Amino acid sequence: MNPIIEKVISRDVAVPLKEPFKTALRTVTTAETVLVEIHLNDGTVGYGEAAPTPVITGDSKASIHYIVDDLIGPKLIGLSLTNSEEIKRLIEMSAVHNSSPKAALNIAINDLLAKQYQVPLYQLLGGYRHEIISDYTVSVGTTSEMIDHAKSLVAKGFHCLKAKVGSD
Repeated sequence: MNPIIEKVISRDVAVPLKEPFKTALRTVTTAETVLVEIHLNDGTVGYGEAAPTPVITGDSKASIHYIVDDLIGPKLIGLSLTNSEEIKRLIEMSAVHNSSPKAALNIAINDLLAKQYQVPLYQLLGGYRHEIISDYTVSVGTTSEMIDHAKSLVAKGFHCLKAKVGSD
């Protein structure tokens, strides 16, 4: 069966954080994101995610939904997944900037390709490890709060921490 894109949708997702995350720019208590789904004619769904962070990328929830649902998504309907490089080129060339929604669409395409080839996504992308090391960002606070937070993260098994210091 030729895998054809039938539907592209985006929807808001909000996940409450266990504790507030503070940066110099903001305090976050809920992680808000936009989930992107690309549906194929065989029922397979590929997922991607776009974080609305206007102060960092310029992408808001409204702009992400517009790019996915109104600008790029309709251009993908009817295309065959077997032409994945052409699909990725179309995604990239459809809008200037808008990195978050374009990344989410590309991630969803890669997720679909991994499912079609029945391999883990990391393997499809050339990876050979089953796990990755990521950092954990220590929230901005007083020196003693940040030290305590860093110590608690190390106790939980994190080995790579990111800390911003100073108020500017």
